[in-house]
Amino acid sequence: DAYYRRGTSKSALNMTSAALADICKAISLAPKKSKFLMVRAELFLALKNYDGAVSDLHRFLIVDTSKEKVHTVYLKAAECRKISGNRVLERLELSKLVKYDPSCVDAYRLRADSFFSDGDYKQAEQECIQALAIEPDNEHCLQLRKKIGQLKAHLHRAVK
Repeated sequence: DAYYRRGTSKSALNMTSAALADICKAISLAPKKSKFLMVRAELFLALKNYDGAVSDLHRFLIVDTSKEKVHTVYLKAAECRKISGNRVLERLELSKLVKYDPSCVDAYRLRADSFFSDGDYKQAEQECIQALAIEPDNEHCLQLRKKIGQLKAHLHRAVK
């Protein structure tokens, strides 16, 4: 725990690389401490090592499978994939979350955003429909569906 405390202290001082070295040492001494893995994932994310962050997030799930943590892990992993520009893997992480918890509106909403960004409006709308079936007043999905409807109407007029 001494390396962990020192690492988190360095992290708070924005000494990310030095913090990472201490957290790695803490993990080598106590590989089943889930909070160590989460901190290292955050440090990897700060250093733009997205694959390292996702790897630690997945390792975290081996140690801690509480519902709240599973949600956090898959959402963070999806964020890493999005930031790194890999929308396919972003959606894969979100699909894992949907498989784990089919009532997770955030997963559908984020998949809708991802499909929309890729220009797959039909699939984006399907994701919104799924989210709205769970949470009918989800403002983000309502707005996105409206935007998709406007795009469809514009395209329909352009074709005529």
